[in-house]
Amino acid sequence: MIIEEILNAGDDLTYSQLTQMLYRLRGGGVRYGIERMPPVLEALGNPQKKFPSVHVAGTNGKGSVCALLESCYRAAGQKTGLFVSPHLVKLGERVQVDRNILSEEALLRESVAMAKNLLSLVRENPDCHPSFFEWMTALGFQVFAREKVDLAFIETGLGGRLDATNVLDPVISVITSIGLDHCEILGSTYAEIAREKGGIIKAGRPVVLGLVPPEAEEVLREIAERHGSPVFSVREKWGERDDTLPPTLLRPAFQRRNAATLQLVHQVLKDTPHGISPKALDQGVEQFRWEARWTRMEKEGKHLVLDTTHNAEGARFLEESLAELVSRETLHTVVLGTTGEDRAEALLAAVLPYARELVLVAPDQPRAVPPPVLAGKIPKSYRGTVRCSTVEDEIDASGNPRCGNPGETILFTGSIYLIGEILSRLRGTVGEKQLQG
Repeated sequence: MIIEEILNAGDDLTYSQLTQMLYRLRGGGVRYGIERMPPVLEALGNPQKKFPSVHVAGTNGKGSVCALLESCYRAAGQKTGLFVSPHLVKLGERVQVDRNILSEEALLRESVAMAKNLLSLVRENPDCHPSFFEWMTALGFQVFAREKVDLAFIETGLGGRLDATNVLDPVISVITSIGLDHCEILGSTYAEIAREKGGIIKAGRPVVLGLVPPEAEEVLREIAERHGSPVFSVREKWGERDDTLPPTLLRPAFQRRNAATLQLVHQVLKDTPHGISPKALDQGVEQFRWEARWTRMEKEGKHLVLDTTHNAEGARFLEESLAELVSRETLHTVVLGTTGEDRAEALLAAVLPYARELVLVAPDQPRAVPPPVLAGKIPKSYRGTVRCSTVEDEIDASGNPRCGNPGETILFTGSIYLIGEILSRLRGTVGEKQLQG
């Protein structure tokens, strides 16, 4: 039992040992369900009840909206919590206070404290042992409660109704988007997936809907009506075309959807104890940063763009961004890798019209699509160059890309796991890729 292993290690427990233990928790597979969380949190003193929260679900954009909100409320002088997943490089990215990631020392301290409080519960009922994601969720709640954050922004992991985070009674629920992803778990239609994501709607609490498909919005409104929850919809306020959404400093263009959702949350909360000024909202947007979501950097005279795209809806937004990019820059090389063959097909369709050279790599994950399999999905009509490679071969030990030429733009895209590996190598740091999920 991992809890006993943590405690038996005592003061000799290292961060490396802890992460290996947590990796073994994840090795048990995904345990989708919420039944373990109430007893686990009860044993920890119900930390989720000791701080106010904004709960955010969605196929795409939920992490960005959480980070946007956090930036704005921090700009207003509030002490903020941010819980997101998965991480890019360091496990502590998942739990942040005032945008400071949890240190290795703090993760050790918090995990030992959790293990002490959970030991009796898990000895009596081994089925209550939390999974990896449940562990990190409970740990995050424990940190936010102790730090007495003014407001925490909590991203769901998968779905909503049965997600480990769905033990909150948030001040507002937000559903950013509905797309066809994780269909084997959440359902195969917009309506079915909306029913799962809509599980975060709570009685009497307002809900903000991003630009979701009409059939999904209908389901979400039905759920909200049953709960007596007022609904505020981006479609209802601004329409469903991107060019009718309010302008924003955020780039690329699809961020207008996230910015519209942000503005609607601000409007709903402005006359509550959690309201902030328009000035703080603008300042937060201006200062917003969210790595690997169209992140740009310069290396050896090459213009690098890093962007996570992990499902069909995201691939559509990526294609729009690429069309805008090539109108003003020379894009030659695209480095791409993903998990899941269905995702690979949508991603390839998005980038092929713009890539002169396609470099296929695999993230270091069990479900990674091998580069030769990716290559087999490329239509014969494609006239560019295709290479199968590795992250190590494309980025040297000094963190410089070998692919592409000076003055050109290189796009790295695909799985968030892959982009985390690439970001680590570009920085010359060691990531914790085995702890994704």
